[in-house]
This record gives sequence, structure tokens and C-alpha cells, in this order.
Amino acid sequence: MRHSIKLYYQLRKVWIWTILIIVTIFGLSSMALNDASWYQARNAFDRHFDARHYYDIQDYANSLVGTKKAEKLVNDWQKKAAYGDTEKFKGNSQSNQLFLYLSTINPNFNNSTNSYRKMIKILPKTFAGFKKEVLQYYGDRKESSDSSLSASIYVSNSSVTSIGGSSASNYVLLPITAKSSKNAGPFNRDGFYAQAFKFNQSDGMSSVLLIILIGAIFFLIDQTHWINAYMLQRTKNGIQVALAKTFWLFFLPSVLAIFWAVFEYLTKILLIPGEFIKLHFSWLLQNEIIVLEFATILVTVGLLIDSFVGTIFGKFYTFFAAWFSVLLASAILVEFIRFLAYQYKWNFRIDNGLRSFLSKLSIYPIYLLTFFFIISIPLFILAMYFYKHYSLESDTKYVRFPKLKKPFFIFVALLAFWDFAFPMILSLFSPSYFFSITSNLSTTIWWMAWGVGITAFTWWLIFGKRFWLLKKRTR
Repeated sequence: MRHSIKLYYQLRKVWIWTILIIVTIFGLSSMALNDASWYQARNAFDRHFDARHYYDIQDYANSLVGTKKAEKLVNDWQKKAAYGDTEKFKGNSQSNQLFLYLSTINPNFNNSTNSYRKMIKILPKTFAGFKKEVLQYYGDRKESSDSSLSASIYVSNSSVTSIGGSSASNYVLLPITAKSSKNAGPFNRDGFYAQAFKFNQSDGMSSVLLIILIGAIFFLIDQTHWINAYMLQRTKNGIQVALAKTFWLFFLPSVLAIFWAVFEYLTKILLIPGEFIKLHFSWLLQNEIIVLEFATILVTVGLLIDSFVGTIFGKFYTFFAAWFSVLLASAILVEFIRFLAYQYKWNFRIDNGLRSFLSKLSIYPIYLLTFFFIISIPLFILAMYFYKHYSLESDTKYVRFPKLKKPFFIFVALLAFWDFAFPMILSLFSPSYFFSITSNLSTTIWWMAWGVGITAFTWWLIFGKRFWLLKKRTR
């Protein structure tokens, strides 16, 4: 195995180093841009906010509690949210400034309650607490030490969430005006604009997706050139060829991408004042596990397709068709279970349990990805079995193994039946909206045409026979 790794490095070292350099550039540029955004936001904050004015606006907010003006302000604020009013704030009235202070803490402060008293409670007691809350690079609702902050405060700190669903980035609104007049407080009499600042923390996902895309392209290029043939001749083992390429094109670059994400995370305290940084290693660990699991799933699916399908067009077709079919089949399975629960009066315990399970999966993607990661293990073993019997002659065939042509087509036909015919059957019995795709004749025809077309095209690719209309006439 070590020999195969060294051999592929010697053959493709320029490509390998190119990928590693691209990943490094992505990591460093992400760190620079994200930190620059924070400093830009801090300058905007210092230019428009000061302690004296903050306490004045806080006193103004408290003086309106229980008054009719407070009710009118709540209505006005909710109208702004409903219509997405992002136009310039006309004038520098105290009500406009109060709205901006609250939006700075939480851009969606008025979505969770109609109570004016609860809305203004999100203002910290001190100006130092206000500044820290606004410019906090990472937000964590569980570690808010100021008891005066309501639950809606930390919503702003998780408005931009990571793939893991944990608070990773801060999103705030800050005023943008010309130089402030001393007589007018921090805001100009002509009005001001609110600009959104996002303090993003990279988890390496974008770099990993780019790596997988580039690696897949290199896999295809190797197949059309002499690389696969040369390595197979030297190693006599298709598994070693596949693993050596996977190591250099996927594994090592992905580890480097994770390294730069961790490096950016840990060096924040060196680049940004410590009082504005909270390091949450649980978030870091969870998200990097998710990134690695997601990358492993994609790479495993790619290896399985590459080991089973020979032609390059067939690889593209199989990948996109499989992705669409699996998503559709999963949705139909969920609806079918709900249909059975409804028909057989299961007291909805199964249905409610399924809803709860799916709800948790949507909130915590790590569970779903871990589930698919476990499934990918036997798929990886299967791909290695196929690579063990890899031959260059099979590169011109859609299915590399003649004995598996019929079983594979039967599998495709059954999947097509489940995806396209089964929903039509259930639509006769189930009121589910999902099965209303067959509610009119034109939709039904198109739905069936897709199913028949995909099945017939796959049959043609597998068996390599032309339809009678495409056969050449012989004299």
C-alpha cells in the first residue's frame, strides 16, 4: 500500500500540491475576511454608540412602559418586520434609535412576542454589556452571564448557524451614517441606514466540497489517461490504486481543510480582543465530525459508483439519478408509514414517533449524517470488492461485471416502481398532499413518462442494445 501511495504521488505531485495550496489559500483568506468583518463592525459601533447616549435611550425605553405610545411602537416595529422595511430611517427620533438598539441586539426581536416590556428587556443593563453582546464573535445561549438578557438575545447570536445547528456566528445590524453631530447624539438628523454584519466561522465544509469536486474530476481524468493503466500494471491490485488516489485526492486535503478551520477558530483570541470571544470546543468537535462524516459519505458513494460503473457518462448519470431516487424514495417511505398508521389505527404512536425522529434529524443533522455514515461502511467494503476485480477493459462498459447486469436492472426497475408507480397507487387511498402529484391527468402522464423513460434509458445503458428505431438498415 505504501508503494502505491508513493507511486501516485510521483505521478501526480503537481496536482496534489495544487490542491493543498488551494485549500491553504481558502483557509487563510477565510480567516482574514471574517476577522476584517469584525473590525469593520467594531469601527461602525464606536462611531455611532457611546455610554451616555445608551443610558439616555434606555431611560427613554423604560419611560414608555405601560403607555399607548409603547403599543403604537410595537405595531410599527412589527409592520417593518412584516414588510421587510430596510429603507433609510427618516430622522433621528428616539423611537427610531430605540428600534435600532433593539435590532442590534437581536434583528428579530419583535417576532417572538407582542409585549413591549419583554422587547426592551433584551437591552443589557450596562453599556459594556451592550457592546460585548453586539460584537460577540461567537454566541452561546447557555453561557450568557447577564441575567437581564432574555431568551431572545441569543437568537441574534445564532442567526447564522453552522451545519451542526449550534451557534457559530454572530449577525448584527449597525447604523451607517456620516460623522455624528455632537448636538444630535450618535445619529444624524438626516437619518441613517442599518447595515448587516456577519461574523462567520468556517467549519471547512466549503473547502471539503471543493476538494471532492476536484478529486472526482481527477479520478475521471486518470481513467482517460495512462495513470490507471500504469498503476495497475505496477501494483496488480485495483484496491491499492483506488486507496492511493483516495488518500492524496480526498483524505489528506480534507484533513488540511479541517486543520485550517480549527486554526482559525483557535487563533481568534489572538486576533480579536478576548472579551468578545467565547471558545466552545463542543461546537468545534461536533461540526468537524459532521464535515468529516459528510465527506466520507460522498467519497464512499463516489468510489462505489466508480468501481461499479465503467463509462464516464454512466458515472455522472448514475450519481445524479441515485441522488434523486434516494431522496424521493425516502419521502415516499415516510408518507407510506404515515398512511399505514392512519389506515390501521395505530393510535398515531408510530406516526408521532416518526415525526419526532425526523424533527430531531432536521434540528441535529449529526444524527442523520451518522446514520448514513454507518450505512456507508458496508458500501465502502462493497466498493473495495469491486475494485479487487477492476480491469481496464471494463472502463468501456456501463456495468463492469456481466453477472451483475440483470440484478442491477431489477433493482433499478423496483426503485423506479417505488418512486413513480407506488405514489400513484397510494394516491387512490391516501389524502396526503405528497401523493396529490397524480391529481390531474397531465401530471400523471408526465410522472409516468419520467419513470418509464429513466427505466428504459438505464436498460439501454446496461445491456448496450439499440432500440429498433436506432438500428442501422442493412442492404
